[in-house]
Amino acid sequence: MYVSGLVCAEERLYDIRQVVSAHEYNLRGELVNIAISPANPDIISFESIEDGNLHRLWWFDLDSQDLVQVSPRTTTNNEYFWYAQSDRDINWCPVKINGKNWFLFVSSGIDGEENIYLGNTRDYHYLRLTSGNYVDHHPRWSPDGESFVYVSSRSGNGDIYLVNNVGELIEIFEREIDEAPEFREIVIEGISSGKDHIRITDNPGMDSYPDWSPDGRYIVYQGLIRSDDMLNLDLFLLDMKNISAAPINITENPGHDTIQPKWSYDQNSIAYYVSPAGRGRDVPASVHLAYIELQSDSLTGEITSFSARGTIDANIRRNNNAGPLWGPGSRSLLYVKGDGNYTPVLMYKMTQYDDTTKALTLRESRLDIIHREIAGYISPENSLVAYLTFEEQDYRIYTARPCGGALSRNSYDVYVKPEVDSHSY
Repeated sequence: MYVSGLVCAEERLYDIRQVVSAHEYNLRGELVNIAISPANPDIISFESIEDGNLHRLWWFDLDSQDLVQVSPRTTTNNEYFWYAQSDRDINWCPVKINGKNWFLFVSSGIDGEENIYLGNTRDYHYLRLTSGNYVDHHPRWSPDGESFVYVSSRSGNGDIYLVNNVGELIEIFEREIDEAPEFREIVIEGISSGKDHIRITDNPGMDSYPDWSPDGRYIVYQGLIRSDDMLNLDLFLLDMKNISAAPINITENPGHDTIQPKWSYDQNSIAYYVSPAGRGRDVPASVHLAYIELQSDSLTGEITSFSARGTIDANIRRNNNAGPLWGPGSRSLLYVKGDGNYTPVLMYKMTQYDDTTKALTLRESRLDIIHREIAGYISPENSLVAYLTFEEQDYRIYTARPCGGALSRNSYDVYVKPEVDSHSY
């Protein structure tokens, strides 16, 4: 575990370590979708894509150096029966439950249908949570780990569904593992169908990329709508205390798509990517970066107003699935510049904290290195980022700690997750 405490005035990344080399671990194809587990920052995950169609999910323990393949798993006859799907990532539970590090992921399972699975880093069994001839994707845990949302095409469009009995699911799942340890894929009648999950959006277009507010009160998501005879993606807020209320449209720009929103740790802002409208799901790798400021009632937590702050920077190399990355204390955004081969990891000082809007280089790269995406874990005690590069014909993952000024952590404006190591249900 990395331990914070070093004080430095210079904005930079330090304690940089190469932790994964595709060549060293014989990982074929490209690497994408890196993530750090909030419940245990010593664990990172990523996806490898071989020949454009074989998608594998992995998690890696920084301490033990163990690399574990989540999907696909194999039968005793060495036949694949779980295939990860394109642009799918492991979504980590923010807290440990029953002392275990849990995650959600999407896989095609035995029957070729894209469903949601639940697992942890200890048992090597997976509980199927959805079934049917439709596509389920983008599962996202609530901050307290007691529920999650995901996107499903079962309605014909692509709407967001809520699962709010995670503790009960895990209890049943663990009991099933004890009773039938020989089965890797656990299917339980009444649970694995997903029929009891709550539909919380109803949009003629597709809703996707949900993200929870740090206090669990709201989710923000991108919704496909028609405006002025043009299809474009806008951002919407949904109050989870009143899911029957109409979602609030917080971006209205028919000329641009606003995609992959990400809430700041202090809950006062939402960052997102911007691209030309009309592209739908075909989002370019290089986009603009922008954010919205929010105002909330101090007593009720209800959002009372919001204001778009415009474009921060252009030609950003977007993170595939995670959305923009907020720096420690919600004071900055960390991102990769997408202007050719010289692509350093950058950060932006937010104007509400600093007079300057200058983007500062945190990590310069040689001309033969392409930085691809960046992920992070931020807490009052610890800040860790992981970033992905392509260099010397090799995909590599590095970890580092941010330091200095806007990158130094401050506990007063970082959301603190519940001080719980293990839930009991």
